[in-house]
Amino acid sequence: MKKISSIGLCLLFFLAWTVFLFSLPARAFAEENSPPEILGEERTSELGLSEEYIGYYGIDSASDLLWFMDAASLEGGIRALLLSDIVINENLVGERLIIDPHTGEPTVKSSAQVTEWIPIGSFSGVLDGGGHSIEGLYIKSDGDSTGIIGTLTETGVVRN
Repeated sequence: MKKISSIGLCLLFFLAWTVFLFSLPARAFAEENSPPEILGEERTSELGLSEEYIGYYGIDSASDLLWFMDAASLEGGIRALLLSDIVINENLVGERLIIDPHTGEPTVKSSAQVTEWIPIGSFSGVLDGGGHSIEGLYIKSDGDSTGIIGTLTETGVVRN
């Protein structure tokens, strides 16, 4: 009986992991890591928007909005436009959220995870709601500067 060397075992594990990763749908990675579309001239025209929105990020899903939360915390003048109504936590919409007094965590009727929104600290960009809504936000905070945006700078704009 031959022993498998540690190098051989590592190579076998690496090969198995590679096969697993390539078998996953590309969207599994794209939703969390890819930025939303940047609106160009053609897309703004297609949506019936003015040229003012060229260069804005088009936020069309919960994953786009979560990407925006992270990006806006790092970038100063990021500009975004909601292209549709967004729901972050479907299981919180229309539910009364109960906070467990021992853990401080939300209790909901479903077993689904609750995605926490971390307020954008100091926002100097533009967030245009485009007449759409954001629902199902869960913000775990007992301090000031709580909301979608924690602090709006002099140059920051939130509208519509």
